[in-house]
Order: sequence, then structure tokens, then C-alpha cells
Amino acid sequence: MGCFILGLDGDTPEVFDEVLRFVRQSGLYEVQVTFLTPFPGTPLYHRLKAEGRILRDRAWDLCTLFDINLQPRQMSVAELQSGFMGLVKELYSAEETATRRRNFKRRYRTQRRQTPRSELATAA
Repeated sequence: MGCFILGLDGDTPEVFDEVLRFVRQSGLYEVQVTFLTPFPGTPLYHRLKAEGRILRDRAWDLCTLFDINLQPRQMSVAELQSGFMGLVKELYSAEETATRRRNFKRRYRTQRRQTPRSELATAA
């Protein structure tokens, strides 16, 4: 499983294509994408607040990992939101999901055929 946090200080609008390309090349079976979430009281929250990048102070209702409560450093909030939505639509499309599962099963079967029975018995 791969978990990707979007909205980090180094992220640019290209990050969405980069994540999609990595997921496709890496052979991950399951994928989760979320937004960077500055929970109130954390060092991240205090840093972003000091930088004037918190959108709503102490907005616990935005601490879902799927809501934005920070001004990204290298893109607009709208770019982060639309890029995220495009990535989610692509990653979780029926075709992408089926491809990831098919590839995972193929790798699993190949690995299993190449593993001696004695090792399979001790692994269980």
C-alpha cells in the first residue's frame, strides 16, 4: 500500500502526474492520497500559522485529511484541490484499480511459483 500526502512545501502542480506515474510504475496494490493536515496544537500548525498560511484558525472540522486548511507554498489552493480531484478520479477509476489488482495477482503468482514449498510452509 502506498500513502501519499499532497500539499507539502516542495509540491508543485506537477506532483499529481508524478504520483500517478510512480503508482503505475511501482506496482502498488492499494493507494491512498490525502492532504497535508495541520492539526491545531502541532508544530506544523504553529509553523504554518506563524507564516500566515493557515486558512481557518482552529478549524477541527477541516482535520479530515481530505479538506484543505493551509495555503500551499508553490501552488494555489484551487490548484491543489483540482489536482487532487483529478488524481483521485484517475487512481480510483475502474480501469486503474483493475490494472493494479491484475498486476499484483500476476506478481504474487510468479513469486509463489518461484518460492520452494518448504519456505511456504515455514512462512505460514
